[in-house]
Amino acid sequence: MLIIRNLHAGYDVCTALHGVNLAVENESITAIVGPSGAGKTSLANCICGHLPSSAGHIIFEDRDITRRPASERLKRGIACVPAELRLFPEMSVQENLELGSADGADSKSGRQVDFALSLFSELKPCLRGPAGFLPSGLQRILMFARALISAPRLLIVDQPSYVLSGDQAQRITRTISQLNRGGTSILLLEENLFQAAKLADTVYCMTHGRITGRHSGLELLADRTLQSEFLRGALHPAAEAMVAP
Repeated sequence: MLIIRNLHAGYDVCTALHGVNLAVENESITAIVGPSGAGKTSLANCICGHLPSSAGHIIFEDRDITRRPASERLKRGIACVPAELRLFPEMSVQENLELGSADGADSKSGRQVDFALSLFSELKPCLRGPAGFLPSGLQRILMFARALISAPRLLIVDQPSYVLSGDQAQRITRTISQLNRGGTSILLLEENLFQAAKLADTVYCMTHGRITGRHSGLELLADRTLQSEFLRGALHPAAEAMVAP
């Protein structure tokens, strides 16, 4: 579904991504694990079109979208839930939801709003109120709901449990699994290896803007030694081809 080939990107004189290679299979859950500053958010911004790449390619559903604008990528089926709160605080919750549509208000987006509210029913009493008045956890849930309005085929989630309570985080985890069972491919950006491995079919390790390891979630859950080696950047043979220059 998504193939990243030798991707380089950065901000002014600071390079954030150094030849990143990875793949997200269709209808899979893929995770990228790494500490703060590893380059995970920069990669998400590149995939969504908010950060231009200086070299490399982004292939989505067999089309090269490396130079395509963010609006076109949304229409093609890529949506993102960023870690930081990005809402229009003075607009209503309903209006913020509707902004998630790739094509404006239509019957499809109306159905998607209903679908999102069926998953996150706690937003229903708040629809007419300003989004900025919501507690931070509900604001993040609103961002999840908004990302579903375009009916994405690939959903990117940066730090799934950020600013969420324990109960809210569990519900988001269940929702991610439910969406995946329904056919949505998921790319998780996570600092916690254990949380990523519990959900993901494939887990990549990212350090200093580079992919340094690749394993299945099941392998990582079963082997503490492997977990330690993985986070130290010890390459598994299966990852060599993904990180070779």
